[in-house]
Amino acid sequence: MHRRSFLLLILATASAAFSPGSQSKTAPIVFKYEDFGPPAEVVSRERIDDLNLTLVTYSNGVHLTFRPSASEPGVFRLRLVFPVNGSHVRNTATRVAIDSDTRLVPNPFVAKEAAEILFLGNLRRHSHEEIHALLVKRQIEPEISVDNGTPQLTLKGPAAGLPFALRLVTAWLSDPLTEGPEQPPLVTAWLSDPTGPERIPLDPSGLKFRLLPMNPARLCVLQALSEAAGRDSRLGRIGAARTYITASDITDWLDQHLLRCPLEVGIAGDIDIDDVVKDAARNLGALAKRVPLPPQAPLIGPKKATRAQATSNTFPETLSMSCLLWPLNKNETPKETAAITVASAILRDALVRITTDAFKKPIDPQTWIHRDAVQRDFGFVVMVNSFASPVAGPLTDAILRTAVKFADVGVSEADFNRVRANVRQRRVTELTDNKWWLENVLWAAHTHPQVIEEAREHVSAIDALTATDVSTAAKLFTPKLAAAVILTGGMADRK
Repeated sequence: MHRRSFLLLILATASAAFSPGSQSKTAPIVFKYEDFGPPAEVVSRERIDDLNLTLVTYSNGVHLTFRPSASEPGVFRLRLVFPVNGSHVRNTATRVAIDSDTRLVPNPFVAKEAAEILFLGNLRRHSHEEIHALLVKRQIEPEISVDNGTPQLTLKGPAAGLPFALRLVTAWLSDPLTEGPEQPPLVTAWLSDPTGPERIPLDPSGLKFRLLPMNPARLCVLQALSEAAGRDSRLGRIGAARTYITASDITDWLDQHLLRCPLEVGIAGDIDIDDVVKDAARNLGALAKRVPLPPQAPLIGPKKATRAQATSNTFPETLSMSCLLWPLNKNETPKETAAITVASAILRDALVRITTDAFKKPIDPQTWIHRDAVQRDFGFVVMVNSFASPVAGPLTDAILRTAVKFADVGVSEADFNRVRANVRQRRVTELTDNKWWLENVLWAAHTHPQVIEEAREHVSAIDALTATDVSTAAKLFTPKLAAAVILTGGMADRK
């Protein structure tokens, strides 16, 4: 159930707008979008009492899932997901220069750039500076993330600001300014430099930016996912030195996908469902009728196991990262997923203990279950480690040997009881966390109804486990990896 979104991009301009000195002293700005047309009808409304969920479908095809919660008094959280991913980029060709080889490939990053134009750009009645001022006034925090070409928008703020948030999202999706000299598209250079992301304006030859993720760990995971998918060009990877994306590439994607495709919206927090259902009908419900997604290209999926090593100039040469991926099946039950989660945590603890005894300085493996936001069968257990560069290879081999031994021997009763208790407590806490519900359940409740059952069994699946169940799950950690990637820094030390 648990998953991380790897391509999180915090809106730099919005963050700047929230700084203490950013408040404008000019006349108050009045939001100019009030009436979006006839409201939608509610064509279905389903109540799931035991999880306190309400699922609503409007006549224009927009899906909303609500979960009132008092865990954050006076606060709302909204998450909007466009259920389109790398599998839908078949007809989007982008010029990519890889070393000396320039070729046309489908590129999921056009989805990211289209989302930035949509949510960082101007509306026809408001500049992006005015939008930021309106958000600041209402203390609403925006955030964009993109996972394998799946754009997601999150808004958080005082509950009284939710009606405005719904109107703003509707304005973004119905009246964006996507052309003209007053709307220069911007892109982000993902830099590890502590000065933050650098924004580069439109160039006549196309939008130019470097495919450099924000941190070494995320870069290593991206490379591993690409390797696991047989270097599928729909996944970003090391070696793409510069990408040229034309303005028409981005605006075509924006028009053909983001402004037309189905919408999945989750809202959690201190809300009155009946009021929000009526308000959303007047806003999101007034959008043009959603159209089905285009036919998918062949699904992104694991290919034969691979091991790769690469160098990145975005972090020091004294540091190396490794990312190991063990493939998951698409049909894990909640209990099986819980067993894998506990097994992963036990393996992690064993690695910390072994390296502490051997080197007096333990490694700190990070493990989690990753599933693609749209294509859920593209899933793995992920383990990421950081090392001093000279020992990256030998330590990665030692980790793999430990994992294979763990798969063979299984878990002890003592380790099982200790780790299961820790995982259970974390899951109990997650069920009180609006952010967890938003990211793992609410946005996906319509398109992936299995997440409802996973939430229902989030704790009971842990309670039902035995040490034998976890030992069976540990057999996942065999030499049959989906990918093993070692990423070595190439940046010379600055003195």
